[in-house]
Amino acid sequence: MKGCLVALLVAILLCICCEGTKHCSRRVLVVYATETNHTRDLAAQLALGAKTISSEVRVKSVAETNFTLDVLEWADVVVIGSPVHYGNPAAAMLEWVETEWESHWTDPRLSSKIGGVFASGESCCHCSDLCVFAWYCR
Repeated sequence: MKGCLVALLVAILLCICCEGTKHCSRRVLVVYATETNHTRDLAAQLALGAKTISSEVRVKSVAETNFTLDVLEWADVVVIGSPVHYGNPAAAMLEWVETEWESHWTDPRLSSKIGGVFASGESCCHCSDLCVFAWYCR
């Protein structure tokens, strides 16, 4: 049920991004960090939702993602996700954002990207909301 809801939310987001068209050419990249594969499974559900609107969807772990090739040159939509560790994203995801993204903040190729974040936690009281909020505060 949770996976269906996530897939539906992504499909709605992409409909809005594609201005209500039945199919759009936006390329969606879903990048995740995981230790127990729960976040990987959630990323796969996000990809299912994205595939209902866009034919080009890639799901990659943070370790296998090349920032320049995947984010700057290929993707139109970038969704990043992480498990929650004490109310924060995983260290691997934070490291990727801080080392790979930081030198490109002023790159004009980022200005046209659509972005989103998601977090996985074992319960509603596991601070997933704080983790997602932490992305916007960075």
